[in-house]
Amino acid sequence: MEPVPPDTTGATPVELSTGLLTAPMLEATPACCRVTQIGWFSGLRGSGLRVGDRIVAVNGEAVKRETTPAEMQQSIGAYGEAQRWAKAGARDGTPVTLTVLRRATPGQGWQTLDVTGPLRPKPNVRSADNRILLGPGGPPEMYENDGFDRGWGQWAEAFAKSASAVLDDPLCALSLTSTYELRNLLEQKSRVRLLAQKYPGPFADAVQQDFEAMRERLQGPPITLPEGAMDYREQGEQRADEIREKAQAAWAALRAELADLSITPLFPAEHPIHGRREFVTGRYATLPPLRNSDWVGEAGRTWFVVGSERDGWYFADAESPQAVWMMDALARYRRLVVPSIDECYELVGQVEAQPGQLVVGERAYFGLRLTPVAALIGGAVFVDLRKAVDGVARFAGEDALRDQGSKAPPDTASPTEVLEAMVKALKAADQDLWISLFATWAVGALPDGRPQFKANAVAQPARYFEEARRRIMERVHDMRPVWVDDIRVIFPGDAYPGQLRLEEVKVEMQHVGLFEGVYRPFSDVTVNRWWTLQRIGLPGMPMGPWRITSLQAI
Repeated sequence: MEPVPPDTTGATPVELSTGLLTAPMLEATPACCRVTQIGWFSGLRGSGLRVGDRIVAVNGEAVKRETTPAEMQQSIGAYGEAQRWAKAGARDGTPVTLTVLRRATPGQGWQTLDVTGPLRPKPNVRSADNRILLGPGGPPEMYENDGFDRGWGQWAEAFAKSASAVLDDPLCALSLTSTYELRNLLEQKSRVRLLAQKYPGPFADAVQQDFEAMRERLQGPPITLPEGAMDYREQGEQRADEIREKAQAAWAALRAELADLSITPLFPAEHPIHGRREFVTGRYATLPPLRNSDWVGEAGRTWFVVGSERDGWYFADAESPQAVWMMDALARYRRLVVPSIDECYELVGQVEAQPGQLVVGERAYFGLRLTPVAALIGGAVFVDLRKAVDGVARFAGEDALRDQGSKAPPDTASPTEVLEAMVKALKAADQDLWISLFATWAVGALPDGRPQFKANAVAQPARYFEEARRRIMERVHDMRPVWVDDIRVIFPGDAYPGQLRLEEVKVEMQHVGLFEGVYRPFSDVTVNRWWTLQRIGLPGMPMGPWRITSLQAI
């Protein structure tokens, strides 16, 4: 299958191109066009140019922020780019130099590079029988699939889109699940290999290059964690064992304390209307283990329910203050110890004087109503609800945990050091330190778009701590800052005397997971790569400490 070279001798001029596709970012500083695809025929392949680079100048001429529609159509990587080169009198092989910005990852800020490559004609490659080929040597764009699920043209288009998404700068691209994308990529390996074997040429070479670049990006390099980086997991397990021992001991002590006042046997229960309710009022019932199926909703309220029509019923208000204290204690356990626990509730309740009634469907059920006094959850967390102070009932062993706090970073700490302290606080289950590293202010927007500073406007992110602990104890093994953007001034502080100066910076965090026994970086839609920090101060005075303004789990 011999290709026929394009006709450059007739009246029709040759359309020259850099072979790039770009996305205009004219509102960025500086204005730029971000590279989203480097075509197989591009003279800039091998020049050092990467997908995700930001073109800020072409042959020394800066990309303009204000452009006409015609200029936009003729910009680098746009569909009318050939007109630009025709006006400039360029020829096949004319070199073009692009000045690009690229994030200095790992590191801080941006680096500026110049890359040079020749302009080339837009390809129009055909076989001897006039079929359109994807490149010199093939494969045919249509009617051939070599036994795969779709034709070469359709597959090549999908592959190119995937390469653009994977190889783009994550600062601008949508979040991808790297393990999922890698699995999909490796399924294409046999087709990429066949392409190189059966249709060798520049198109096959370019596909192979992109395949390897995508594999390298998605798989990530092996990472050697520093000594002690994973100690927190072992410490978490030890902490859970210690709390479990204290819970079991406290539960046994409670049962012994209440033994003489306990209802034994629990069933059959006294009927609250027709039975001898006065003989059980004030006594204690230890309910069998309860799960979610034992929670009953009635008239907008939730109850713990145990029993049957034959044996009688016990009801405990799942929205009572005591039940709320119990659930709060469970949430603190998940944050301070380990995030996972068997949600099996063993309750001890005191029989109330008033009978209980539940209406489920069209049936009314009468039972003994209980006030919860203690609970053992998952055999691991004990809460004595009689000892609540200011609406807080500590679980057994909780006070000792709160004496193991980590050290806060100094006020002069960099954004990187603040985020590293956040990770340490998370590993140490130090919720108080975690919260202290987040900003207590927010920046909103006025109707005209101007920024507005709101002091004391941000709710503390305690609700994110439990989820962050779950992730650091499960899929995420470590986190580290890998890139810090240039500092951006939100308020210069010079509009009026006493106005605060506010600065902001964006940081990329790398998440590390364990894959087939090897630590590697990964990304997916459940982890947060990007973090924003701000600091405030008066002009001419030292700025305050950097604080995290991204309200999110890790």
